[in-house]
Amino acid sequence: MLPDDSAADVLDRVRLAVAGGYDRADAIVEGLVELVEYDPATEAGVAANREEVVAQIQQMVDRCVAEHEAAESAFPSTTDCDRLTAAFAHLEANGVLAREDVGYTQGDLRDEMWELVDQAGAEGRHPRGWVAFHRQDVERVVDSGVLYVSFASVSDDDEGFRAGGGVGRRRADRRLERRSEPPG
Repeated sequence: MLPDDSAADVLDRVRLAVAGGYDRADAIVEGLVELVEYDPATEAGVAANREEVVAQIQQMVDRCVAEHEAAESAFPSTTDCDRLTAAFAHLEANGVLAREDVGYTQGDLRDEMWELVDQAGAEGRHPRGWVAFHRQDVERVVDSGVLYVSFASVSDDDEGFRAGGGVGRRRADRRLERRSEPPG
């Protein structure tokens, strides 16, 4: 069994992951079990009784998923997240690399998006720019309704912008309803 303070932290992480909507329940359990296995505050307890800890986290996930599914009955048929996915698809179709939930931090997002730009160039595609948000942005929108979106221009004239890590950030103040199924 996890200590109360660790259990409360894990439950909050479960809530954010379920409401964020990008991971399946089994992936949430797997990721959080790994987290507590390598946390110095909990690793000994997990090692002593791993099955119990896995069951405890599974119960948390099951409860949060059930609560989320109950709340979905009040969602409109097309959610803000559905519209965001459609907008990103439109951007992608018009030469802008657009990705949801890229990496965990701003640094992860920046590195992964520039890798995608380089990969597109190697394939003979020349994106005009990119737009994306990362997992911390997803967690933030769950609690605040504010989604931060990062973006950058891509062209031969923008090497200084790129070398300086030139990534713009904008916030969209709007509560987002999460879709029931993770995309893809």
